[in-house]
Amino acid sequence: MIERELKKCPFCGADAEIKTEYRDFKRAYYTFVKCSRCYAQSRMYKTLYDPKVAPELFDIAAGNWNRRAKDGDPATE
Repeated sequence: MIERELKKCPFCGADAEIKTEYRDFKRAYYTFVKCSRCYAQSRMYKTLYDPKVAPELFDIAAGNWNRRAKDGDPATE
């Protein structure tokens, strides 16, 4: 598994991890970040190929999980 640094869950403060699941009925891989305690999760990023071949999905999932409203988002200022 490819490791990325992740912030704590914004809801419960627990650790989170990047997950990848293959869904046969969709014939696709889904990469997302999920909290280990409350199971909150990020958006799922779909690819037809194993994400280990396209590791940028891990960067995208981690970047979106780590983004917080107080991180300088102009919409919240």
